[in-house]
Amino acid sequence: MKKVLIVLGTVIALIVGFKFYDIFMDKKAQEEVERFLSKTFRKTGEIQYTSVDYNPFTQEITVEGIYYKAKSGESYRIGKVVIKEFSETSADFSLHNIEPLDSNEKFFLKKYGYEAQKFNIETSYSISPEQNTFLLRKLSLDYPNAFSITVSVEIGNYDHKFWKYYLQKKEITDKDSLEILSEMGSLKLLSARFYYKDKGLKERVLEVEAKERGLSPEEFKNQLIKELEKDRKFAKNEFDLQLYDAAIKFLKGGKEVIIDIKPEKSVKFQDIFFVATLQKDEDALIKLLNPQVSIK
Repeated sequence: MKKVLIVLGTVIALIVGFKFYDIFMDKKAQEEVERFLSKTFRKTGEIQYTSVDYNPFTQEITVEGIYYKAKSGESYRIGKVVIKEFSETSADFSLHNIEPLDSNEKFFLKKYGYEAQKFNIETSYSISPEQNTFLLRKLSLDYPNAFSITVSVEIGNYDHKFWKYYLQKKEITDKDSLEILSEMGSLKLLSARFYYKDKGLKERVLEVEAKERGLSPEEFKNQLIKELEKDRKFAKNEFDLQLYDAAIKFLKGGKEVIIDIKPEKSVKFQDIFFVATLQKDEDALIKLLNPQVSIK
């Protein structure tokens, strides 16, 4: 009997202890959410939410029932925000079921049979003040059953103290703007990747566009491929050839498009800007960025 009481007392103590831990962590999660919102959404608008939940096993915080109104007037309903990490030098969070409200603009995918405007956004990045680097591991936009686009970028010569100071400033003066532009020019592009994944949009586009032309989707696709093969003969450089070949391969059955930017050596943003907008030298820009295209 004594052993039974000891076991029972231990179980009760664990339950009570876990309950107090849960209450404590929920409070900490609430504080973390407020800190997260003050550094993100509340910088550009007003936000309300209905609940906060902390998962002790995954250590993720989930915020649900969100209504956000930007200073510019647009408003959104967000199903939930999941915060995996959010610190001064690292973050990993995602926004799910984002729905624009009171939008007067026609939904750009409606023509292809998509009614719901809901989309998802995922962000993950890290900063290394010691190495002066900023790594955007992932910034993705996902329209379920249509497509997703993901961008990743690694930047060098990143002065964390400088950017932290200006990101915290409530007002930016003209002098500040000049300093920011100057600092942006000195940033170095180390690498970048643009990733597109088709989730059904391609087939819908082919079907709708083919119908408008009185063709079957297969006939319309073959017509596009023939036009691309014809235009390919007039490609101006190696990168143009890559783009034509990628487009043809994607139409024939590809689902993923990957564009990798891999400069042979790090290149300053000001040099990219100079070549692209002032010199307007496409060949020099391609040589500078060394882009590679692949289809899967």
